[in-house]
Amino acid sequence: MTLTAVLTSVLVSSCGWFSGDISDEEVEELHKDMRAQKRETVFDSSLRSLGHLLLAYYVPPTAIQSKNIGNQTGEKNLPSDLYIMISSSLNKIGPQITFIPFDAQYIVAESSTGGTISRIYPQVVISGGITGFDKEMFEKEREVEAAGGWAGAQAGGHIKASGGYSRVSLDLNMLDYKTQAYFPGVMASNSIALQKDSLGWGIYGYYMGNGAAFDYDLKRKQGVHAALRTLVEFSLLQLLGKQFDVPYWRTISGANPDPDLIELVREKFLVKSEDDQHLIIKKFLFLHGYNGLDLNSPVFKGNEESALKEALRIHKSANITELYMALWEKVPLDSAARRVRIARRREIKDARKRAEQEKRLEAERAAAEKEAQVAAQKQHEQNVEKYNAAIQVADRLFHEAKYQQAHVKYSEALDLFGGEAHPRQMLERINALQAQAKAAEDHYRKLKADADGLFRQAESNNFNYSSYKKALDAYVAASKYKPDDAFVKARIGKIRETLSKYSTVFQTEGEDKW
Repeated sequence: MTLTAVLTSVLVSSCGWFSGDISDEEVEELHKDMRAQKRETVFDSSLRSLGHLLLAYYVPPTAIQSKNIGNQTGEKNLPSDLYIMISSSLNKIGPQITFIPFDAQYIVAESSTGGTISRIYPQVVISGGITGFDKEMFEKEREVEAAGGWAGAQAGGHIKASGGYSRVSLDLNMLDYKTQAYFPGVMASNSIALQKDSLGWGIYGYYMGNGAAFDYDLKRKQGVHAALRTLVEFSLLQLLGKQFDVPYWRTISGANPDPDLIELVREKFLVKSEDDQHLIIKKFLFLHGYNGLDLNSPVFKGNEESALKEALRIHKSANITELYMALWEKVPLDSAARRVRIARRREIKDARKRAEQEKRLEAERAAAEKEAQVAAQKQHEQNVEKYNAAIQVADRLFHEAKYQQAHVKYSEALDLFGGEAHPRQMLERINALQAQAKAAEDHYRKLKADADGLFRQAESNNFNYSSYKKALDAYVAASKYKPDDAFVKARIGKIRETLSKYSTVFQTEGEDKW
């Protein structure tokens, strides 16, 4: 059956979708079908295909968490939370998406009881809610014309609204887990229309600006909840497509491209640096089957440059932006997925080799460090012995007043262990004593020089008792600082001898006799 025929049959079929005419046989069949059964939704296959699409576009596996997607309308007939629908829908995608439950209370409870949880942290988080419920848009028994279509194909029908005709809207956004900032342009805002008849609710939905009608079997589904699940699944396809920059409509049979996402992808490419653009082009050339590409280098050389020129010619692109958009929209999914699997196996193998090499290097570093520690310990023990020996000798020399020699030994000890207080304190004492000794020596030399000056003056004059007496007193004062100075002793003796020879001649009353 053609798409238009299906849509037309949905709009005007006799199953009671709009008219509400239900036979007794159909009610009996409904009763018989009320048993456990596998439930399939409109976008089951599309969600599973999205996993294949993400793989083919080389999107890394991603951990996703969802906040509680609540009912913001206050309508009691709508679910209060779509979290379970979100989680089950994401799990349909497969290994490319890992869903992380949002259960802070459980984490806190486990931690408080001593439980150890090895957590996987999400990379991105879904937020949003049911934001609109336009109830009974048409009055009862009012007949209207309704147009339906999917992916650009249009069909029409005559609706006799014998029940209520309502619309539910859902908004979803994506934010970064670490920064809690929303990703610009990554959002989905969609609505689904419901038709109520005597047995329940039917679906008439539209997305992406295109009307979409679904052949809804009242005997097998749950009305409003099934409609919301359909709305959730499509919105997730759209949201993840925008988050990962993949043409999600390729997973939906007959769907039109999303112009908003196409423009978003183009803008993201245009604002990147030239090197980043080249890396992206190489990645998509690889996905299109080109070999011999260095995906880590932005430079096109040799065969890579030939591949670029060939791609520009085949896709009739005047520049790399046009080439990128052509490559991006037309990735051959099956062959690209195979190439990605092979590349990832190679990446895992290379990562394992790097890990093994790093493990060997780490073992070598640990052995070298242990060897260095042993050598350092041995050196430390030797330094302790040298230190103790140097201190022992330095202390003895200090007590013998051999300060210069003691200074050398204390310095050797301090060079070995600069933080030790004893050698530092002893060096300070020696420096102080040496400073005092120098000051005393300087003072003595001055006294001696003054005495020498007086003596020379006395010698140059005719004998003058007073001059010799001053020189004598000066030498006597100097001798108090250094009694053993032979030169000073000799001068004192000479002056006294000179004074003694003339004591009888020059003696005066009241003066000392010599």
